[in-house]
Amino acid sequence: MLSSGEFARYIINSVIVAVISVSLTVLVTILTAFAFSRLKFPGRDIIFSLFLGFMMVPFELLAITNYITIVRLEWIDTYKALTLPYIANVLYIYILRNFFLGIPDSLYWAARIDGASNFKYLWRIMVPIAKPAIITIVLLNGIDSWNSFLWPMLVTNEPEMRTVTVGLTSFVQAAGVRYERLMAAAFIVVIPMMVLFAFARKYIITAVARGGISGHILFMHIFHYIYLKFSGIMPLFSLLQGCCPVLVHPLYPSHNSYL
Repeated sequence: MLSSGEFARYIINSVIVAVISVSLTVLVTILTAFAFSRLKFPGRDIIFSLFLGFMMVPFELLAITNYITIVRLEWIDTYKALTLPYIANVLYIYILRNFFLGIPDSLYWAARIDGASNFKYLWRIMVPIAKPAIITIVLLNGIDSWNSFLWPMLVTNEPEMRTVTVGLTSFVQAAGVRYERLMAAAFIVVIPMMVLFAFARKYIITAVARGGISGHILFMHIFHYIYLKFSGIMPLFSLLQGCCPVLVHPLYPSHNSYL
């Protein structure tokens, strides 16, 4: 049975992964959204249209190729494997780009006349104005990172590197599932995201109003992952174990043998 020390380690890993992932994702999103909204270069709109096309590519289609890359880089059981492959998200870039486009051009030219560079204008003017959108991105990416299950399961062998969502599978034993402990642990895990959403909901509403994206998409995205915390993790694990046992690493500890 999972001990309290192991479960605490899983929570710490999830916090570390979420902080690193959110920080890098926000940085990449800000720089990319600024380039597509303010900088003029040939083919900008065409490239952005191609970016939007990547939203139709499901995660499962990229998981295997990303996994092979991680193995060849020898990043298995590292925080780099848990955070770096998905720091660029087209949805977040789309939200922030639309928010940046709503900022008047007069502010940009006034800053340029005063001698401000593009980089200084971005961090001194655009980022503070876009605070609601950035907080929305932090919330969405934080929930994505905290609730990620399949990818951490693929790239972690050692128990001390597992995240809390993978750790919840430890409540499944040969003798059966300890539902009372599983649900108690799931409730503890979902509390941080509920608190984060409670404090950030007003920024989400502002970002929706000014970002040019349908509000129900954002709210359904958030509640979808909160719901998965209670009902989606264990069925997914059971499905993987029954349909593709090679992907369920506790039964097959060596990743390299499948490449």
